[in-house]
Amino acid sequence: NKEDVGRVFQDLFARLEYEGDDQAGGETQAHLRGQVDESWEEEAVGVFNKEASGNLALDVIARLLEANNIKSFDVWVNKDTRELRKIEALFVRPLSNGKVFDFAKLTMNFSEQSKEVVVDRPESRLRVDPSVFAKIFGKGEVVEVGSGESQ
Repeated sequence: NKEDVGRVFQDLFARLEYEGDDQAGGETQAHLRGQVDESWEEEAVGVFNKEASGNLALDVIARLLEANNIKSFDVWVNKDTRELRKIEALFVRPLSNGKVFDFAKLTMNFSEQSKEVVVDRPESRLRVDPSVFAKIFGKGEVVEVGSGESQ
């Protein structure tokens, strides 16, 4: 639920330390960095998974955390407006010999967070050559398949 997600993020942000200021997009951004421990990661997996959060983006993070660890977590915030601008997490995969390797870097940019998002998905159709279909599946009637829906 939203309260649990908020609590996990508050705990994460409480671990951040000021790294300095960066210039990006014509603005000054405070750069913060932190690390998490295994207990935070375990809690995040339980709270972020799709069944608990209902959020697909958080579910991706939960799946990354199931097999990996967060090596570093960086946040950039606009110094004037205090708006979140970017989050970056470096995931590492633990190896059996005790070492780790860099697995993935997840970057989320929020520079256009107040703009309306429009998704225009074109109509899609699947076309099948009847002679190929007949060779693979046997003879039969082939009909054009398409969603016909736009979102």
